[in-house]
Amino acid sequence: MLMKKFCNAASFALLFAFFCFPASANRIDLRLDGQTSGEYNSNLVQVNNFPGDFSNNYFGTLTLRYTAPTNTQILARVQGQYNKFIKEADFDVLAFAGSVTASQWLFNNLNLYAGVQPVKQFSLSTDRQPLDIVYLGGLTYYLPVGKTLGFAGYQFDRTNTQAEDFRSFNHTLLAGVRHTFTEHLFGNLSARARFRNLDISPDDNRFSSLLNFQYLLNEWLTLQASGEYTYVSSAAPDRTLGLFNFGFNLIAGYNNSFVF
Repeated sequence: MLMKKFCNAASFALLFAFFCFPASANRIDLRLDGQTSGEYNSNLVQVNNFPGDFSNNYFGTLTLRYTAPTNTQILARVQGQYNKFIKEADFDVLAFAGSVTASQWLFNNLNLYAGVQPVKQFSLSTDRQPLDIVYLGGLTYYLPVGKTLGFAGYQFDRTNTQAEDFRSFNHTLLAGVRHTFTEHLFGNLSARARFRNLDISPDDNRFSSLLNFQYLLNEWLTLQASGEYTYVSSAAPDRTLGLFNFGFNLIAGYNNSFVF
């Protein structure tokens, strides 16, 4: 579940935060985020009949993006995360993640990218301290129409987890839209099909839909409400199930840029 959070966050950074613009000089963009959220997950280990729980989550993220005049971009990101569960304290975790992604824009609409994302976790109730690494690549096409930005893409990744049962090679198809309702209110709707080929455990396919709304209180603060449903179709009967989560976030962010 935690790896999924970091991967989703990286995907949305590529999809929305860094949409292409014509570059005439070298440019560095910096963003610093602090985030707190309350969230409910319906099933913590994604096995039938396992309970869900509410959690309080805290994030800190630093993102740097370099853009060359050729519209080649290097995106570097570091994040710290603390998850505190209300009832299931065995799942409390502190984690640190990084990512480096290189991408190339073509025709101002098509983005090709490849990168690596290590995640180090520290369980607060056991001695588990796994280091997981994701190697990924893919492409995303963007189509702006009025106040709506549509996108569709494909991604492949190799997930090397310290627990051998969860190592996998994956293919993901994704599509969605981002709509601007007002200068302060935005909505995002997306769908994703993920096909997981696991090294040891039974393979599974995951079909997800995500809806969220973001309201900009000011240039520093954003409120976000989101919900996601995922249907897992697995070769293992006890792992075929529906999952959902929803939450509310308060995000504080600082942006700056440098041109040279």
